[in-house]
Amino acid sequence: MREQPEAIILGNSFSEIGFDPANLSFTDNGQLKSMNFAMAGSSGKCSCVRLNLAVTHAPIKRALIQIIPEDSMPVRIVQRLSLCQKMSVGKLLLSALALKSSVETVLGKKKKS
Repeated sequence: MREQPEAIILGNSFSEIGFDPANLSFTDNGQLKSMNFAMAGSSGKCSCVRLNLAVTHAPIKRALIQIIPEDSMPVRIVQRLSLCQKMSVGKLLLSALALKSSVETVLGKKKKS
């Protein structure tokens, strides 16, 4: 709440490590104050709670949310975004390159086990 970010990243350690909150594309060339609010070991439910906290107490304009396949969390997160009046546009993006990299990482770890 003290930082008052306008752009946040939510998810687990993949998002915590994998996304730079200072990325110029994410911050509109540095115009948006940003922070990585992802936490290692976080579940989709925790991300939803942190999203709710963020939009309630900060002027959030952009959120990158890692969708974690569990229960109906992706549906609840999208519903929460649609109710958030502080966000001008809600976008749900799935990068084919990010998905491919994630699959390769998981398969690589499985082979090492």
